[in-house]
Amino acid sequence: MNEILYYSKGTHAERSATIDLEDLEQEHHSAMRHFEEGQEELHTLRKSEQTKQDQLEDDLLMLQRKEEEEQDAEN
Repeated sequence: MNEILYYSKGTHAERSATIDLEDLEQEHHSAMRHFEEGQEELHTLRKSEQTKQDQLEDDLLMLQRKEEEEQDAEN
């Protein structure tokens, strides 16, 4: 195998393989950037949704307390 690699140095096949490898590396880096951006966006969305859910739960508790106070005031 080393002999084949030695004799193929500088050939069109080696240049072609090198170019293909570089292209694949660029595609890999691009895909990883998109993946990381997606992860960041997902984290932001989750955080936003959690904040909304927390606020809704707080609002529900406040309404329940208010209803209880009104019922107690009626009695």
